Amino acid sequence: MSGRTRKDSADAVAQLNTSIADGKTSARPADRSRWIGVIRAHPLRAYFLITYLVTWSYWLVVYGLAGKASRLLAAPGVFVPALAAVLVTGMLGGRPGLRTFLRCWIRWRVAARWYVFALLVLPALVLLGYVFLPGGTKGLEGGGFTVGLTYAVMFVAHLPIGGGQEAGWRGFALPRLQERFGPLRASLVVGALWGMCDLPLFVFIPNYTNAGYGVGQIATAFIVSVGGYTVGLSLILAWLFNRTNGSVFLATLAHTSVISLAFTQTTRASTLTSFLAILAIGLVIAVTTGGRLGYRRQNGE
Repeated sequence: MSGRTRKDSADAVAQLNTSIADGKTSARPADRSRWIGVIRAHPLRAYFLITYLVTWSYWLVVYGLAGKASRLLAAPGVFVPALAAVLVTGMLGGRPGLRTFLRCWIRWRVAARWYVFALLVLPALVLLGYVFLPGGTKGLEGGGFTVGLTYAVMFVAHLPIGGGQEAGWRGFALPRLQERFGPLRASLVVGALWGMCDLPLFVFIPNYTNAGYGVGQIATAFIVSVGGYTVGLSLILAWLFNRTNGSVFLATLAHTSVISLAFTQTTRASTLTSFLAILAIGLVIAVTTGGRLGYRRQNGE
């Protein structure tokens, strides 16, 4: 082979390598754009998929594979709804969209009556349910001071968890579902999906939320938790969210007040009673508002 021929072959190989490299480089942005396009076309599906996939994968590794039963290890998983909401919002609206999302997250300038409802009236109504439902007072033997102290400590400890949950379920999912299905159906969907997301905790953590230890007891507690606690609370929080012009902050306070009160319960009966009391409050709000839950399209969800 002559020197010129070898040079031509070398040049051809170099051009081919350059073309391949260029093709690989250009494929990456194309792939990334394709995924962004899918998320923009289906933001709700993307949000739910990311939330479930990341949360369940984390809990499966921690509890299923590593065999760790501590409830504290569940904490990182409850922040996934907020992270998924931030991720999808950023892909949908960029920095302007994230700024709008953040303003809803920290919107605290609302009428004082909504703070009273979230921090005092709502937990008082849940406590009132213990008086009328069977077994409801069994978790209150320590007296008002003990329950109040436990509630205050739990409120501070659970406030970040409430924020991590509400930023996703109320801040991102609820407004979009309300536009499509209306407030009542949207709240039921959010409540069901929110509750079912906790399934691994019932499976892997012994006696999670006083669920018991047998398969039947755990299944019953999970059904009551989803159908009572999360669906009922979803109705309450949707109403509060809509009436405060989309304040995730107020929804966070109300969510935290309820879960903090639920954690003061030490028996299976009192825990399940609190779930049913929350459902009763949510149904009353749904009925008295005609299923509108304070929703108005001009709120700008």
